Amino acid sequence: MVTASITTISSTDFSSYDDGNYQAMTGIACSANGEIIYVCMYGVTNIGVMKSTNNGTTWSNIYPNNMGFTSIACSSNGQIVYAANLGDGLYKSTNEGGAWSKVQFLPDNTLPGDALNPESPTGGKFPGYDLTNIDQISCDSTGTKLIMTTNAAASIYQSTDGGSTWQFLYVAPGYNTTPTGPTMLASNADGSILYAALNTNTISKDIIASKNSGVTWETINMFGISGPFTSLGTNSYGDFVFAIDDTSNLNIFYPTHTDNAVLVPSAGNTFTALGVYNEGKNLVISQNSYPSPIPSYSNGAVVLYSVVNKYNPGQGDVSCFKRDSQILCLKEGEEVYIKVQDIRKGDLVKTSRNGYIPVDMIGRSKLYNSGNNLRGQNRLYRCSTSKYPELTEDLIITGCHSILVDQYTEGEREETIELTGGRVFVTDCKYRLMACVDKRTIPFEEEGLFDIYHIALDNDDYYMNYGVYANGLLVETCSKRYLKELSGMTLF
Repeated sequence: MVTASITTISSTDFSSYDDGNYQAMTGIACSANGEIIYVCMYGVTNIGVMKSTNNGTTWSNIYPNNMGFTSIACSSNGQIVYAANLGDGLYKSTNEGGAWSKVQFLPDNTLPGDALNPESPTGGKFPGYDLTNIDQISCDSTGTKLIMTTNAAASIYQSTDGGSTWQFLYVAPGYNTTPTGPTMLASNADGSILYAALNTNTISKDIIASKNSGVTWETINMFGISGPFTSLGTNSYGDFVFAIDDTSNLNIFYPTHTDNAVLVPSAGNTFTALGVYNEGKNLVISQNSYPSPIPSYSNGAVVLYSVVNKYNPGQGDVSCFKRDSQILCLKEGEEVYIKVQDIRKGDLVKTSRNGYIPVDMIGRSKLYNSGNNLRGQNRLYRCSTSKYPELTEDLIITGCHSILVDQYTEGEREETIELTGGRVFVTDCKYRLMACVDKRTIPFEEEGLFDIYHIALDNDDYYMNYGVYANGLLVETCSKRYLKELSGMTLF
């Protein structure tokens, strides 16, 4: 079992919104940065959807006079929102919940490949089941690729055009017409990786995954953990899936299927629904209470958490070199490139402006790379010789590792400021351009768990770093403070 932890960021007392019943909070959706959060409610008079535009600090009721929402999903910018109203169909907003319209379904679409839909009483036509009874919904970052299930919990349906047209996607094995709970859903940022928790019957309460937009599915390793699961979510890459089980434990399953994590809520707390933001480094969870030092919310709270695990070191904002990257050093009076994993404390590294500086610390960790083409901070990128002529060979670095440049191109400054909270950083008189922002980089194509390394050079200033040469490219080191306090790496 992998080591993981969650740390509280903030919490909101929801007892006045959930009518004294924390289980009324049935779904949570977040924008990519967590600034916009939606919470849908079931069975609460005059409250259907609550919204926050300031990371959960304050809330407003944006869908009053409705009592049946069971699931909610939104695009990465929070603008497009879908809410499943059990018994009344699917609703959509294209202006952050300012106005809503009911999604209309086209009847009598034939199922692909002559497949039989167990929800259909009309010979395999779609939709066969009463689609006013939509139970769960999930979408990609654009809000155009959707998956949904009804409360019959037998089939998964898919739309690739924002709900205008739909097709049958999957049938739950062993369906016996008596579901024990809804089939929970989750989608990564581009809709290529999908998860579903099958709570349908006594035969299967597994979590299944598709890595090809729902064409084929397989059961993930559950490590002896059984459903049903009350909520499901995944990070932007689809690297791992979060699942709250019926004992209120938060489970994290990884696509390598070699280990998992189980987080038990602290005394007095019961988790119900979750939302994921910041590439999977943060969660929003609804729960029944929150203990001191924050005042106890006995009837419901919405809590923001940060998540740390061994595949997400330092909450994922890691600036590192992939193993076998070569750093320009001075050995026996000659400049030579040395593989980063072979560098040791005291070795002299060539800097861009300060000559040769000895290594003070070396950090090592592991990072899971999805292998898909989604851009983001918490993954590896390839800097190729075709894009960077100074390279001696391709360089693989993490998304937050910065290349040092004389100036930003159009859009790079704005994106950098957005990712760094309004700041622009300079090292050795050059701007830091993160690999995830630099459009010359491409997402590293290999999937797997990779060793990553970083070095901090000697400096009287605990917070300062240097420019060094990796495979010939001028990049940043990290500061002693970053490596020791913030990276989450093992030092040696």
